[in-house]
Amino acid sequence: MDTYIDNDTYTRLAQGLAAIEPCPFTGKREPYQMVEALMAAEIWPSSVLVENGGATALSEVGVMSDKGTITIETSAGNATGLYTVEKKMVTVYYQGASKSTQVGGSPPATIARMLLRELIGEVSRRG
Repeated sequence: MDTYIDNDTYTRLAQGLAAIEPCPFTGKREPYQMVEALMAAEIWPSSVLVENGGATALSEVGVMSDKGTITIETSAGNATGLYTVEKKMVTVYYQGASKSTQVGGSPPATIARMLLRELIGEVSRRG
């Protein structure tokens, strides 16, 4: 089945994917890199949307959806990651790594900042 998207989205998609450099560890373009490129181009799967109206919105059945960028200050300067919230899970993406945890009592953006700090440490340790 053919899928048609607007020209602007198509251009952002093509440019984002073309800019991906091979992973330094595997020498290949990895799926996580595709996700990061798409998120950076603000291209998201429809599964992150909370549809209003209808019989039951996702938020009414306990499935939260959100996405965004987070920036934290580190000793080396500012670091920016991407995060999604889907099905009560927060996932943060940073420099080819990702980390997830369940949404708890804190707002998802607060959880995302904590995960980003952890990811920065993990990425710096792996070199």
